[in-house]
Amino acid sequence: MKSHARLVAGILAAGLAVAGCGGDDNGTAADGGGGDGAAKSGTVTVGVVLDSTGPAGFTGVEGKKGIDLAVKEANSSKALGEATLAVDVQDAASDPKQAATLMTQMVKDYPVVSQGMTSGGALAAAPIAQRAKVPLVVILAGAPGIVETGEYVFRANAPQPVYHRLLAEHFKKEGVQRIAQVFNNDVPTNETLAKETWPGLAKDNGFEITSSDGVGATATNFASVVSKITDAAPDAVLMHLTGAQHVTFATALKRAGYDGVIAGGAGLGAGILKPMGKQGDGILFPIDFSADNPDPNAQKFVEAFKAGYDADPSPYAADAYDAMQLIIKSLAEASEFQSDAIKEAMTTVSQEGFTGAAGKITFENRDARVPGVLVEWRDGKENVIEP
Repeated sequence: MKSHARLVAGILAAGLAVAGCGGDDNGTAADGGGGDGAAKSGTVTVGVVLDSTGPAGFTGVEGKKGIDLAVKEANSSKALGEATLAVDVQDAASDPKQAATLMTQMVKDYPVVSQGMTSGGALAAAPIAQRAKVPLVVILAGAPGIVETGEYVFRANAPQPVYHRLLAEHFKKEGVQRIAQVFNNDVPTNETLAKETWPGLAKDNGFEITSSDGVGATATNFASVVSKITDAAPDAVLMHLTGAQHVTFATALKRAGYDGVIAGGAGLGAGILKPMGKQGDGILFPIDFSADNPDPNAQKFVEAFKAGYDADPSPYAADAYDAMQLIIKSLAEASEFQSDAIKEAMTTVSQEGFTGAAGKITFENRDARVPGVLVEWRDGKENVIEP
């Protein structure tokens, strides 16, 4: 059975002191050897590859906050008994090649690993973890082909196609018939939404997709696409873009005189629309988590997050928090801090499901499912309108 339990010394980013255990009298070795007591004492470290810079860097910055909160809570409550939880977070810089390089080392060093939050990074990391037989928890990535890599790969947050039905149902109720799309043709999740998810939703709900234009994740000039859309005057425009691109594109649409519905996806979370001011009012997006969700489980997380950061949590913080919950519960369930034992425990935990920041989280073949919410941006904040 493969082992990667590591002893670390230093200070956790969450502010918890972690004492090094090498050479102590507790029999806690880096290889996790000995009996059950030795295997589940000392410090167990989770390796996390997280995009903290580059186009997707805002997701990693927010995600780190959720990870640190989860670690702090786990150690404070002794979720792992006498063992201490630590994380080693490394920046993939929104680069799948860098994600692969980091993951190649992490599966050698740690008994369980995590990857977030781009599909490119997840698609690069999943085969590496599967070959090494180290359980991998993908924080957030919606492209197909990730959990399908193998039985050691889990996705802790539902891919966007699962809850985009909320937006489609709202469109149908509001009489939307003609939809235009703009999407990143170099971001797997956004391309999947534009080319697979929404054509299917359009067919099911009687919509016509008038146009679908692909742009790069770093594009800033949308003049030709905006002109094409405003000339066609569809009832709604769907943005499957990255970060601040949403603001640039939506602002250009407004300036061109478009007065129809503007909507997007999870990329509109984390207050991305704030720079638009009142112009952002009315923009819609389905998402797995919103701080405005009245669900008691969501609000419990919101209160804990605000106590630590004096701000509402973004969906990326919630996603990372829930991914860590899957890992923490699996470590607690495992017979020892070794990869095979953790994978076996993670299978059990995912089959049973658990409650997290996003509410009741269930799994289909190691792939998370959540209820999701439909949000309208108004007055500088998210307002949940469905359910």
